[in-house]
Amino acid sequence: MRKFALCVSLILLFSMVSCGTGDLPELTKLSVPEITEIHDNTVNWNSVPNAASYVVKIDTQEYSVIGLNYTIVLSADKTVVIMLKAKSNDVLYTDSDWTEARAYNYIKPAPVSNILTPLTGDWNGENASWVSSNGVRTGQYYIELGEYPHTYVGDSFNISLESVFNNIPASDMVITDKNYTSNSSTDVGTYVPKTNPEYSYLGMKYVRISVLEYNYSVMYTFSNSDTVPTSGATIWLKVEPIKWIIANWDRLPTRVNPSGSSADNEMLLVASDIVTGGIPFGPAGTTPFPGGIPTVPAGAVLWQESMLRMFLNDKFYYEAFTTNEHAAIVDLVIPNNMADGSNPQGNPSTQDKIFLPSYYEVFNASGSMNNLFNTSAKRTAKISDWALANFTYMYTDENYGRNSIWWLRSAEASSYVYHVGTSGVANGYYPYFPSYGVRPALALALS
Repeated sequence: MRKFALCVSLILLFSMVSCGTGDLPELTKLSVPEITEIHDNTVNWNSVPNAASYVVKIDTQEYSVIGLNYTIVLSADKTVVIMLKAKSNDVLYTDSDWTEARAYNYIKPAPVSNILTPLTGDWNGENASWVSSNGVRTGQYYIELGEYPHTYVGDSFNISLESVFNNIPASDMVITDKNYTSNSSTDVGTYVPKTNPEYSYLGMKYVRISVLEYNYSVMYTFSNSDTVPTSGATIWLKVEPIKWIIANWDRLPTRVNPSGSSADNEMLLVASDIVTGGIPFGPAGTTPFPGGIPTVPAGAVLWQESMLRMFLNDKFYYEAFTTNEHAAIVDLVIPNNMADGSNPQGNPSTQDKIFLPSYYEVFNASGSMNNLFNTSAKRTAKISDWALANFTYMYTDENYGRNSIWWLRSAEASSYVYHVGTSGVANGYYPYFPSYGVRPALALALS
């Protein structure tokens, strides 16, 4: 009797499964985008509903783009063939077809005028400096460019600022026209942007945020040794200049570095510390069972699909820099290669203002940033108070205190993305982990 009941149960189960397969939704192909204009080497197109990104093909080379335009960058004048398609990250949609091919006569633009002019003529020591018309100051190995929330104001002044804030508009505090974006979610693979307004008070600029505490077992402290409060507490942080390390100092023109090789016409910059964090590299898939490790969706380890790429170019770029600074930041073609510099899978290059360093650039002796990062100690990075208050991990050991982990843009495998650990060693981990730090990189035009 038990065998009969078991057989009936199995028959019912298979019947339910077979019926369920017929209920799968039919996938919808995205609409083909329309190229609305090609002007000054920039391709513009309309928005396609449910599209996560777009792929621009210039001749045979493909570039992944998040926005609605793409500026062609080539080494010489050339007639090119342009095609475009919409790309989906949604399981209910598939990529669109390619647009019809369009020919365009690319003309290489004239060089950008130099934004940097000498402040002093002493270029032999570490005190050599530059100043630009928009307030940029550099040293021999670093530059301050843009501004971002960085340092906690301290417990005492935090109470004072909160009191002043509660008396707006009677107080001297005013809200500015700037905002800074953080992630309001601590879930794996989830990025829910939160806008944090900037306030001006007595000639200084501050941001008021609600803390998202990462470590619940170890007491974290800010850079001034005040304890990081628990999640939900309100704190104030100072908006300060961002300090960048000049990654290609030895290759700059002699008018910038008298000992430079003049091989580069752009100043390659990497943030000197962890500027922000708490945003996953990519999304998480399904969790196979309660408490299990989520799967990694296809494409989640690729820079062209990354949440961080979207954040850096759609939020950070506009929040951290002025319009004048935008004019000096180069729109770079970013290769998305493997750790050894090869690209066997044919991952498309991207065009970005702001990007993350790659494994090859940092760790390979031929990489463009290897002179800067050629020892593990040089690869370590301290965490900012802003990142610490936004669900970012900090190491508390006395040997690597206040160091954090920072993402690279390179996939280690189909499920892992490379990062630099607190001791400066490369490792790989799931892209959906939300608590690693971010060291943005960019290039400034010099000629």
